[in-house]
Amino acid sequence: RKVSRSAILREAVEQYLERQQFPVRKAKGGRQKGEVVGVDDQCKEHKE
Repeated sequence: RKVSRSAILREAVEQYLERQQFPVRKAKGGRQKGEVVGVDDQCKEHKE
């Protein structure tokens, strides 16, 4: 169980870090703006 749990946690952390990288890159002017832009970009990619 410990091994599977650690593996799941690793995947969750990696996904969380990947999501954080989007707003961090575009959030020089404002963090909230960067987060909104990042979410919009992801939605556009999924739709297309």
